[in-house]
Amino acid sequence: MTQTKISQILKNNFFIGLLIFIPSWVLLLCLSLYLHSKPLFFLFIFSPLALEVVLRLILFLNYGIHYKNSILFFSLVSDNLLGYRFRKSISVKNQSSKIFDQFLNRWYFEKSTIKNSNQIDFHSDSLGFRSNGFNPTTKGTKFRIFCCGGSTTTCNNVDDEDTWPTVLQNELVAKGFDVEVINAGVPGWHSYQDLLLIKDEIINFHPDLILLHQGWNEEFEFSSLNLGKWWKPRIARNEIEENFLYLPKNALLSQKTSLLLLLSIRSISWNFIFKINMSFKNIKRWKCLLSEKYLGAWLSNLKEIGRIAHEKKVLLFALDYPSLVNINDSILERNLILNNERFESRLDENFADYQAISKQGISHFIEDISSLIPNLNATKIFNDFDVEERILQFGDEVHMSTTGCKNFGIEIAHLISINPDFLNRYNGVLDESNVSINNFNLVETEKTATKSKNYLHHLIDKKIAKLSNHKIKLIDNNVIPDERYTTF
Repeated sequence: MTQTKISQILKNNFFIGLLIFIPSWVLLLCLSLYLHSKPLFFLFIFSPLALEVVLRLILFLNYGIHYKNSILFFSLVSDNLLGYRFRKSISVKNQSSKIFDQFLNRWYFEKSTIKNSNQIDFHSDSLGFRSNGFNPTTKGTKFRIFCCGGSTTTCNNVDDEDTWPTVLQNELVAKGFDVEVINAGVPGWHSYQDLLLIKDEIINFHPDLILLHQGWNEEFEFSSLNLGKWWKPRIARNEIEENFLYLPKNALLSQKTSLLLLLSIRSISWNFIFKINMSFKNIKRWKCLLSEKYLGAWLSNLKEIGRIAHEKKVLLFALDYPSLVNINDSILERNLILNNERFESRLDENFADYQAISKQGISHFIEDISSLIPNLNATKIFNDFDVEERILQFGDEVHMSTTGCKNFGIEIAHLISINPDFLNRYNGVLDESNVSINNFNLVETEKTATKSKNYLHHLIDKKIAKLSNHKIKLIDNNVIPDERYTTF
């Protein structure tokens, strides 16, 4: 049995062992009380500890002294304010033990490149940003750009030198601009965590420009918490709660001391709540797309970020970005995407429909708030690709490959380099933000932004009706992988 398989079984199917252990444990207690047997009672007390030891021994024998890396996140650490962030001063190449973070692995179709390595070249600096470091105390003359967002900003499975923020910097420098670009993305982050980071840290580093690459995680943050029933706005959960347990903030449940308890909670939460709720065959999941709650929370966070940018005279742009599937795909194009063998896409018909509609809603939202926060639309170049070329831009259904990151970075650099606000700021003509605080009181814009377009409502209703008219198996294990999936 492979090491990866052992880790998957422990994380997702540990409840099977619990179904055997818990009744036996209770029976042992009953027998000890009935027989007044101290040995049986002590056995009852120490059985969980013995199971904990056995569990750790299994992990140690398969993964070595740093076996916790196979279950927990090596690269992510809890943070009192932000929920979690990157561990500081990481260098993957210099690690003495194996690292099992999924997003630190190279896309499997890129492993045979000249780099010939399963793991990407990844560094975090002394502040916890994915970069080789910048001077936080002295800005110098460089025009400083921060890129904020989730895993699509971090650039999962792509080397440091190939991330779109790095490409953005190289392209702008090649165009004659003296800039430095800092990748402030963290996998799984949503807009509230970006807000906290900007307000508490980034703004103190004297940024000239902040780019917001948001959207995918807003809906996932909402729907993954029991289809919104457990969701509350302005909450930053730690890496265990948000990316492992899919449960609300709870220090007891997300503790790291007992792997037995953590795996038990994970297995139950994953199999009996998360997988059922998040299936793309679940009508209630589709109804989450119609909720105005998470869109309203996203808008509220953006407005606060906008106020900070306006007050501190920082340029701010929201980025509209590409998706593997589009709402306007033809049947032929969609089939080519679903049946391609280049990468292990997790898409099936329902997943692809959900992703396409969700992405269209994000694009509308970013466009609708453009009077509040200007946007840079980098989707056109990707939409102009034929479907075979578009597939090459992605590593899975949402994260871009090395090629996609390169093209995205080039396009963003082009859009910035011709933007009047950027040029005026860079050349010292104006020292103001491009965010107009007066527009933040536009009630009509808020109403528009938090409501899906009518035709999206129609598409969702049509999909729900189709699912309702078929007797379907709720969960297809071939569709749902062993880790966090869908928009993230």
